[in-house]
Amino acid sequence: MRIEEAKQMYFAYCGNEYWMQREEPAKYEAFRSLRIPDATISRWNAELAEDNIRRLWDQPDRAWRRHDTLLRCLLRRPDGYERLGAMLLDQMERVPEIDEYQRILIIENMAGQNICLDNGGVYFFCRYTGLGKRMEEVMEKFMDFPCELKRDRLERAKELYRKSLQKWSRG
Repeated sequence: MRIEEAKQMYFAYCGNEYWMQREEPAKYEAFRSLRIPDATISRWNAELAEDNIRRLWDQPDRAWRRHDTLLRCLLRRPDGYERLGAMLLDQMERVPEIDEYQRILIIENMAGQNICLDNGGVYFFCRYTGLGKRMEEVMEKFMDFPCELKRDRLERAKELYRKSLQKWSRG
């Protein structure tokens, strides 16, 4: 395996080495044998994050999934992660019309309360950036929308978000 092939594989699995190993064990072993420097992986994660930020709203019915992938990249703290976090907040301020379920799932992503993400956006912004207050402002606006179908789930998601904020915004 050459470095170009390793990068293609890394991007195909959104940087998730667990998935790489599970789905293509032999290729993953070849990937690992390259001993790719941490700085290179960090640059790749920055590229992945930037691409996902740019395309965050491209598929409104899958926005939460791209948001989840993006948070995973940011939690690996790639090169320029604070700048990338600011770019994500910019996108979240300009959220287009997406259905309420997508919004609720994104709120759960931020709280770190979904099946795939233990520490979410609140953790990232509060622990690794100076953007915690801005995130709070953006999220308050993001969570303020008319919800007709899944009101109970929205209220639970907001509660989880606020608990996460309380936990991670402490010293």
